[in-house]
Amino acid sequence: MTDDHSHDGEFLKYVTSPAFRSRSSSHEAGHAVLAHHFGHKVVDVSIEARIVPEGSPDAKSISGGQLGATGGHTQIDWTKVSIKAPNFDSYLQDIATVMMGGRAAEELTHPDDVVPAHWKADVVYFHDAASQAHRTESAINHFLEEGHLQAKELLQRTDIAEQHQRVRDYLFSGRGSHPNGEFITRRVMKGLST
Repeated sequence: MTDDHSHDGEFLKYVTSPAFRSRSSSHEAGHAVLAHHFGHKVVDVSIEARIVPEGSPDAKSISGGQLGATGGHTQIDWTKVSIKAPNFDSYLQDIATVMMGGRAAEELTHPDDVVPAHWKADVVYFHDAASQAHRTESAINHFLEEGHLQAKELLQRTDIAEQHQRVRDYLFSGRGSHPNGEFITRRVMKGLST
């Protein structure tokens, strides 16, 4: 019998490498900065890599069921809007933009090293939320495409780009491997903590 996990050591080395941490820092900072921009509360931000076991529900959403990893997470307390509210589609578009903020940030900061699997979980998260709001597959894809474009545009705006850089640097430095979201939004984004 062969050991199906013979590459686990190499995989662990990869997810703890500076290159992976740099992409993860950029990705999670993209989510955090855009969530803050749209008025949602950032609860927690982390770039602690987490190995996702094969066959687990998380592995199915991240890597089609294979051994995978998340480079971190950004926990957001979404402002609540009624599904019946006239601005509900605008609200969904804001969420799609935040969820695609990780991908856009990676594309802007690591254009030669884009890994689509890094944002698959973000797409699955939004897809599930929009499906529960009874949006069609076509509408969901439109939200995501527009969200990606809007995220890229916003992350290139001078004020947001500066906030992104500060949060990214802070996360990558390891000084705040699991910082409180309020600290990120009140101190790091404003340049009050280095």
